[in-house]
Amino acid sequence: MDMVEQVLQECLQSSEDRIHYLKPSSFGSFKTYDGIKVNGDRVIKDIFDTIETLRSDENVEVKKISVVGYSLGGLIARYCIGELYEIGFFDSIEPVVFSTFASPHLGVRFFRTSRILDRAMNFLGSRLVGQSGRDLFIYKSDLLPAMADKESKYFKGLALFKVRILLANVRNDRLVSFATSYISNYNPFEFWENLEIEYVDGLPSAKVLGKEYPARIVDLKATVYHPELKNRAEVDHLQRTRNIAIGVMIMLLPLVLPVILVASAFGTVKSAIRKLLLPEFNHGRAWKTLQERLEDNKAQHHALKRDHEDPLAEATQEIVENTLQELSAEDQGDKEESSIDSRAGPETLKDTKPTEVDFDAGKAAESLEVFAHRMDVGPLAELPLTDKLEPLPYDDKRTLMCANLNQLDWIKIPVYVRSLNAHEGIVARRGLRRTAAGAPALYLWGMLFKKKLE
Repeated sequence: MDMVEQVLQECLQSSEDRIHYLKPSSFGSFKTYDGIKVNGDRVIKDIFDTIETLRSDENVEVKKISVVGYSLGGLIARYCIGELYEIGFFDSIEPVVFSTFASPHLGVRFFRTSRILDRAMNFLGSRLVGQSGRDLFIYKSDLLPAMADKESKYFKGLALFKVRILLANVRNDRLVSFATSYISNYNPFEFWENLEIEYVDGLPSAKVLGKEYPARIVDLKATVYHPELKNRAEVDHLQRTRNIAIGVMIMLLPLVLPVILVASAFGTVKSAIRKLLLPEFNHGRAWKTLQERLEDNKAQHHALKRDHEDPLAEATQEIVENTLQELSAEDQGDKEESSIDSRAGPETLKDTKPTEVDFDAGKAAESLEVFAHRMDVGPLAELPLTDKLEPLPYDDKRTLMCANLNQLDWIKIPVYVRSLNAHEGIVARRGLRRTAAGAPALYLWGMLFKKKLE
């Protein structure tokens, strides 16, 4: 989330409000396996500690809060909002903007039952990623359905936010499909070669390291699906990519799969043991204690604990994500757009310094009204894009989750990040030197965020 924070700092630097940023960092060493609830409790504690530290160190009283989540973090954020709602947190602190990037709001599920890989991922993902896997795949866990229940504290808390914005990858995101991040029962971009893609006109591009990247925000109203359309060059390119992917998969699977399975099993066991030893966090008591200290001017400084990176956990995440991207390469045709040579060494995987971006903020501000209009498309089922498509075969739980969450007003932004790994590219997780294609959408989002705070 480093780039998300950098973008917000640049876009909000002229804001009349004094803005503070909190990036919870207590998820290292396989702690992401602990599930949405446990990680959410950690974040809530970090929020309370930050509020107290701001009062004790800078005499700052927090009056408003906005929440941004990426991937699983978007679901953790929704959990936190529900728990904070229940204890009356929003009675004194105004909720403003809630936003997610590539978050699986409807959970994770691979629906192509004819593919062995999809069936294997559904089985392994729900069993070998600890409680988080069970939460995401809705396997022996009903937390996600409960969080989408209209009568739940999670839904009511989310409804309090003035603005809800989500960004969803339309392509090259194997980990979180467009349908679940867009909160829809359609995934039209699975049929890429059958689409006449149109992008929203008039949006500013971003120049990174001297190269210009256009803002590829898909215009869902103008994009059309044609079952008979088969661009020969595209098909040939995809066939070549598919053949390469199959070759790579055959060579790597005997080496990679055992590493993934052993590391994931280790993380799952470690998570289960850790959860047994964790004391239950009482949100209400902690909030009451904090309020009493603030009222009595006894606020204390809290240094947020930052977990040391676990090399095994980092390596496992890298292997899992890269393997999934290779295995799904048959669905991709954009390798020429990768922002960095895939042969680059480990030292290039993550930027250590901020990268300057040339972005026309004035043009972005002028285009926001037209942009918002093009994003207001209503249900996908009512668009020409899905006329000849069947909805995804959701079960009753996902069907209800989708219907309930869509009763809230959302600004939904379908983003095409032309990168090998759009899941990390949408937030430029490894820095703009590696995923510069994500810059235009990030900065446009930052300008929209600023407008909604005004």
